[in-house]
Amino acid sequence: MTENGLVDLSFLKIYSGNNPDTIKKLIASFLEKTPPLVQQLETEIASRDYDRLSRTAHSMKPPVSYMGMKLITEKIAAIEDAARAKTRLEILPAMIAEVKILIDKASDELKSYMSQL
Repeated sequence: MTENGLVDLSFLKIYSGNNPDTIKKLIASFLEKTPPLVQQLETEIASRDYDRLSRTAHSMKPPVSYMGMKLITEKIAAIEDAARAKTRLEILPAMIAEVKILIDKASDELKSYMSQL
C-alpha cells in the first residue's frame, strides 16, 4: 500500500477482482479475527503450550499472507517453527511481542486504506 508499509494488497486486489466491497469485507474480516489470534499466542506462550502455539501461528499465516504482509508472515512462520521444534523458547515471547506490534501497525494501514475506498 505504501512504499514503506507492511501491507501489499496486490494479491487481494487480484483475488477480489479489484472489487472495493469485497476488499472491504476481507479487510474487515482480517481486522476482526487477527487480534484475538495474537492474544491467543500471548496466552499460549505464557502457559508454555508450545503445540497450541505452533498451531495458532500456523493458522495465522494464510490471512496475513493474503494481506501481503510478507515480513509478518516470515516472523509468524519462525514462531511456528520454534514452537513446533521447541527451540529458541527463550526468545519466543519477544518474537510474539514483535508480531503484535507489527500486526497493530499493519492493521492501522488497512484501516486507513479502507477509509479511502
